[in-house]
Amino acid sequence: MSKATKIYDYFIIGTGPAGQTVASAAAEAGKSVGIADYQPYGGTCPLRGCDPKKVLHAAAKAMNATNRLVGKGFGARPPFDWSELQAWKRSFTEKITPGTLKKFEKQGVDSLFGKATFTAPHELVVAGTRVRAEHIIIATGEKPAPLDFPGSDLLLTSDEFLDLDELPESMIIVGGGYIGAEFAHLATVLGARVTVIVSEASPLAKFDRDLNTLLAGAARDRGMTLHLSSRAIGVERTPDGRLSVRAEKEDGSSFTVTADRAFHCAGRIPNIEDLNLEAAGIDYGKKGIVVNNQLCTGVRAHYAVGDCSTGGLALTPVANQEAKIVVDNLLHGKNRRIDYDLIPTLAFTIPPIAAVGMTAEEADKSDENLRINYKITTDSFSTKHQNGIVSAHKIIIDADTETVLGAHLLGPGADEVINLFTLAIRQKVTTETLRQMIWGYPTKGGNIGSMVGYAQTG
Repeated sequence: MSKATKIYDYFIIGTGPAGQTVASAAAEAGKSVGIADYQPYGGTCPLRGCDPKKVLHAAAKAMNATNRLVGKGFGARPPFDWSELQAWKRSFTEKITPGTLKKFEKQGVDSLFGKATFTAPHELVVAGTRVRAEHIIIATGEKPAPLDFPGSDLLLTSDEFLDLDELPESMIIVGGGYIGAEFAHLATVLGARVTVIVSEASPLAKFDRDLNTLLAGAARDRGMTLHLSSRAIGVERTPDGRLSVRAEKEDGSSFTVTADRAFHCAGRIPNIEDLNLEAAGIDYGKKGIVVNNQLCTGVRAHYAVGDCSTGGLALTPVANQEAKIVVDNLLHGKNRRIDYDLIPTLAFTIPPIAAVGMTAEEADKSDENLRINYKITTDSFSTKHQNGIVSAHKIIIDADTETVLGAHLLGPGADEVINLFTLAIRQKVTTETLRQMIWGYPTKGGNIGSMVGYAQTG
């Protein structure tokens, strides 16, 4: 360990978008700033998460559109080269780390490399270098949750999926949720034989049950194999180098699936175990570092933002908003508090599924006078002109005030239209106003007026 201690006004652990926001703002305010990461600078979303996934998804979306129109102007399925797609994806990701380091150098932010470990409330060690800071901001994100069954170490991670040199002919996805569902749909459309093993009764349990059922049916029709209410209990490598995953159903019976590759998508946990938070006096639990509504930890000078904390949903826009609040409060003397109300969520399945606000389950338990508009719209023009697989919506409306409380969408354009519903809910726009608007046509958003109309059956 070096004898000298590096002293900063601000020290940030983690170089994702949230950590960068705080580091750059503090440096621009004239503060001395250090930052550390044991992984390539740039963070999960830009390097090994949302952004590279969206590049791959764009190719799958284009292939799906072409496949749906074969015989309707298009000939056979077009040729596809996974290695070319990966080269295109890397043209985005390869710039992130050097660009981040160059930015920090220009701003005067001191970049350290290695895992940060607390030794006292205001002191850290990073790869042998001692650090002391007045304010420490933790933005370490999440990592794959550990699995406790034999052979689980043979499963590849989502990071490795995004960096595959070749798309396997067959693969197994262990786990559901956003990552598992998105990879499964993407790979299926691009030609892989995909089997998904999910412990819940729905592939995407956080989304509406009826829309889940429709999406699962469309996935099966495309050739995906779904084992719901099942859990993996063991993995073995076969003599030919493939992987066999043993799984158990809810009734206790078991089955085995074999494929070229298998991936762990069974949840993520806060990436905090190496921080030695006890030495800092910072409280934490299974859901992450405990913070208040200003993202402050138990040590008043320190903050935690993003997926590593007990704050909001594990989404990049949430982490970015949290970082902006920390910047405003610490550097600009404001007294802002985080508002986690009405955050739209979506999964880039094919087609996409999205949600915001009150759920159908919450509506069932509510004493309010509510109306639920649920309709399967697969035969509507906005889906049918693309020969789309399936689409539907479920809109929850306060029948007394005629304002929207919740929106749940499945189908082409759902990932964009959900933002319009978020705005309508937040601004309490009435259904009458939405129906009377003249929308751009023919667009998916142009259907909002009919979506909030009187109850329909699908």
